[in-house]
Amino acid sequence: MNRVLFLLVVLIPAACFAYGPRTDRFGVFSKGEEFLKPLSESASLWHLQDEDTISYDDGYGYWYSVAGSEWGVRFTAELPCTVRGVLVMSFGFGADCSLFVRDDSTGLPGPIVLDTFYQGGSYPLWDRIDLPNPYYEMNSFWITGRYPKPPYILADSINQGHRSYYSFDGQGWLPYSAGDLMIRAIVAYGETLVHDISITNLSDLPTGVRVDTQYVFKVVYRNLGSSLDSFVGQVIVQDSKGFIELDTLTDTISVMPRQSGVYNVTWTPDKYGETYSVTATSHLSGDMNPENDTFLATTYSYMDGEIYYDDFSCELWLNVDRDDNDKFGVKFALPGAPSYISGARLFVDDTLRFDNLALCPDSGGLPDTLNPYVTALNIVAGERPSWIWVDFDTSLTLVDADTVWLVVRWPDSKSGPYIGSDRDYPIDGNSWAYSDSTGWKKWTQTDFMMRIVSIPLIGIEEAEVIRPSSLGNVRAFPNPFSTKTRLTLVQDLAGEDPGGENISVVIYDLSGRSVKRFSNAEMAELLSPGGAVWNGTDDKKASLPSGLYFLVLRTSRSSFTTKTVILR
Repeated sequence: MNRVLFLLVVLIPAACFAYGPRTDRFGVFSKGEEFLKPLSESASLWHLQDEDTISYDDGYGYWYSVAGSEWGVRFTAELPCTVRGVLVMSFGFGADCSLFVRDDSTGLPGPIVLDTFYQGGSYPLWDRIDLPNPYYEMNSFWITGRYPKPPYILADSINQGHRSYYSFDGQGWLPYSAGDLMIRAIVAYGETLVHDISITNLSDLPTGVRVDTQYVFKVVYRNLGSSLDSFVGQVIVQDSKGFIELDTLTDTISVMPRQSGVYNVTWTPDKYGETYSVTATSHLSGDMNPENDTFLATTYSYMDGEIYYDDFSCELWLNVDRDDNDKFGVKFALPGAPSYISGARLFVDDTLRFDNLALCPDSGGLPDTLNPYVTALNIVAGERPSWIWVDFDTSLTLVDADTVWLVVRWPDSKSGPYIGSDRDYPIDGNSWAYSDSTGWKKWTQTDFMMRIVSIPLIGIEEAEVIRPSSLGNVRAFPNPFSTKTRLTLVQDLAGEDPGGENISVVIYDLSGRSVKRFSNAEMAELLSPGGAVWNGTDDKKASLPSGLYFLVLRTSRSSFTTKTVILR
């Protein structure tokens, strides 16, 4: 009984929508030979110009999806074919939809071999999505899609193909029996080439990568040709300025016809706030289809301790067009308390200013904007579009709570920039909007691209001597820095150590490990009026990686801590 009730809420009849046959739309098809067949019923193969469109639905939308996050259809080829694209019927404007071609795994969706995205909701027209790389298949394959609701995937009223499935997590799959999903495969036959190595995907490469962290991702390749071939794989990682961080070649790889494989690539990003392009290429002498030799992916670097709810990709810009004390806020769950909030950043489209950016405590589930920890005024981006980075005075941002808010306020002139937001499913639901006329309202359409950096206090060696009231006794400028920063004393230490013999400076990384102890000569420079220059090296004069560091100055009576950030 539970299963029956559950299936009833998965899809809802679309009675309020005028679905039905559209002769002006379907008249361009002519029936062809049945190359693909479902498990028990005949499938229809339609001819569209030089391509074949395989469908199991009858073209009449009756149900639309409510539960479930991913829906898919299984296709079985009796003849080898090249999957070129997909036709999908959906309605309701919303976030971009993700589309996947998957291998078949004992009758269920298997590993992803191709993926792309598209803007759905074109009912009563079919959405056509051409795959970035054609996929060659001899047996069964799946086409699945994730629909944020809206748009909603449609199904017809009678299940004839018995090939439609749905999933809540992309791993466990259940059959959908009320109808056939309106997902169709666009294929072509007789296109087999003798020599054709294709790079089909980069898997295990996250959308966001943490600086100075090693990643191992996979390059997925497939021999689409009809002969045994050997090729060399190459992966190049470049930053936004074209600097090559990684350029690696594999040994020769041999692969049988119609077979797939993977090889691993190891990479450690070393620049914070970068947009990296990752390009995988196959080098095969005599390759007859060079268009599928390359696969390009993009990933974005972030700092250790950075908390975020967006996926690094801006799909929608947001602004306000009124003077009503408008604010955007994001609620952050802190991984450890107490924590220092060392800074924040937000993604904007222009170099116009915001009135202020405030780090606020939580009060009954809403931000306490009357008692902020710290407020930065007139923040602005240096270029467009870009991230605004705001460096907080950590003497004010020691948060002994599990929740904190970042709130940005637009100027009264209504001339502020747009804030980037991520509308890919799922939406985390931590974004809020405020005006005097409405109060705080949860924003459920997108995730605002606003972030904070949190450093748990327990991760720092000798944390008991760190006194927030004394933070900042040593000033670092510039901060953050890439090559060098000048350290100067904010106040005279004569009262702390009259003889000046017991003053020391030690720099720690986030793990609490001592990486640099100032020599006597460096201490003499620091105590001089001009201060000392630190070039971001450790005791062995090796350059330290990007990240947050704590400079601890000790005297015979006290200890003072300053944080600084290296951005390579």
